[in-house]
Amino acid sequence: MNEQYIWGFLIDKIGNPFGVAGVMGNLFAESGLKPNNLQNAYEKPLNLTDEEYTKAVDNGSYTKDDFVNDHAGYGIAQWTYWSRKKGLYEYLKSRVLPIDDLTGQLGFLWEEVKQIHGLEETLKTAHSVREASDAFMLEFEGPADQSENNKQTRSGYGERYYTEFAGNQGNIAVFDLAQEDSSTAEKSPSKARKLTIYKRLFYNAYCYKDGIIQTPTGVQVHSTGANNPYLRRYVQPDDGRLGKNPNGNDHNQPGGNVCASAYIGKLADGTVAVYQALPWDYRCWLSGSGSKGNANRLGFIGFEICEDGLRDETYFNDAVMGKGVLLTAYLCQEFGIDLDRVRDHAELSSEGLASNHADITHWLSKFGLNMNDFRAAVGLALEDGVAVTYIDCDEETCLYDALTINPGTYLNLRSGPGQDYASIARIPRGSIVMVLDDTNPEWFKVSYQGENGYAMAKYLERLPDPPEPEPEPEPEPQPQGKRTLELSDATIAELYNAIMESGFFPDARSGNISNIDYQ
Repeated sequence: MNEQYIWGFLIDKIGNPFGVAGVMGNLFAESGLKPNNLQNAYEKPLNLTDEEYTKAVDNGSYTKDDFVNDHAGYGIAQWTYWSRKKGLYEYLKSRVLPIDDLTGQLGFLWEEVKQIHGLEETLKTAHSVREASDAFMLEFEGPADQSENNKQTRSGYGERYYTEFAGNQGNIAVFDLAQEDSSTAEKSPSKARKLTIYKRLFYNAYCYKDGIIQTPTGVQVHSTGANNPYLRRYVQPDDGRLGKNPNGNDHNQPGGNVCASAYIGKLADGTVAVYQALPWDYRCWLSGSGSKGNANRLGFIGFEICEDGLRDETYFNDAVMGKGVLLTAYLCQEFGIDLDRVRDHAELSSEGLASNHADITHWLSKFGLNMNDFRAAVGLALEDGVAVTYIDCDEETCLYDALTINPGTYLNLRSGPGQDYASIARIPRGSIVMVLDDTNPEWFKVSYQGENGYAMAKYLERLPDPPEPEPEPEPEPQPQGKRTLELSDATIAELYNAIMESGFFPDARSGNISNIDYQ
């Protein structure tokens, strides 16, 4: 699993299979790709195994100074020199990660690569595994043995990874997120990782109607515990993407005792998506209570990931390590939540802040990961930044107004298109509703007093469209540059005499005044 995970991480950063294979060949030569690897030559002098050394560093019995100055190589890259071990220690501890955390070590490795002049570019443009392997060996690792034989050995390891993974990048990369969700660029508004969130608020749920507002202080990650990866099981009504829940047991209805802030799972077409169900500052109903309290009441925003059979790595990578990581990073980014306030249900339960459940640790463990790996991936996403596009599923245009003509006193407004859906409001006979969608001939989607739902089409009578307003009459054109004067005969005679005396119009002297315009 480490091989696949490392390949996925590096292909996201480098993008060139030759470069990735060259790096991995060197890492295998250094540590066998084991993030807890203590240099073999130091196990006897220190009287510690890999596991014992790692545990001692994490619990502080082997101090930071001990770790930094013992000259022992450690980790996937066998960091040895004191300044590099100091950097590794501080990078991981600042992210609340154990010293052998694989994702954290890879993140630190990449930070070092970017600081070595020209190495990143060489890895991205190498035309062979050997070219990338030699560059990484000489410029990053700098082993004592820089012989041709060692170069061939390391590039040979890299060739093995190239053969195994280069043709299957899309299937094995934990960090090879969907195109809309990943970016390897430095953090900027235009190059942040992208995430789409569909806004489908649960207006019918008591949790929404209670509307208890609190300041977000943490993120709780849950999974549903049932083999059904489709969002329609939990999120309704159908918006044309979800599909209908024929059992009517979704979470958007009164009386339920579970309501997450958001849900991640498959749409009807199999695409993995994120749906927001509550405003982020509304208290969700998700964690349950433990011996020391309830995470819901402590400001933890909570989301559910729809489980499948827990064997499909492609779905796991997309739903958990893809959308789940990005949603968590976005919430941390928006509300200033620290990584150490990101917990799954199992962790909250062990801390006495939730009911006794194992999610999502039980799912992560199927693929060799744990919540520290999840948090590390969130940290990397935060470094890039997350840009979210919201799509409001309820923001629809009124097609026309209709009058309710039902025979009884009230017409039910239902949460979905059918009598098996719950009634969410009663519309008095003779009321006017806005028709939002009339494509279903039996059930129209309507809006009544701000509540959207479905009503029986046969009891809705379309009202005439309001008449177009009468156009304003155009003003009569006015002469431009001229005015009409009414002159008496005496005045005309005076003017004529004046013109004759002035000599200004020669034709006037001859008595021809037909061309004089008095207007």
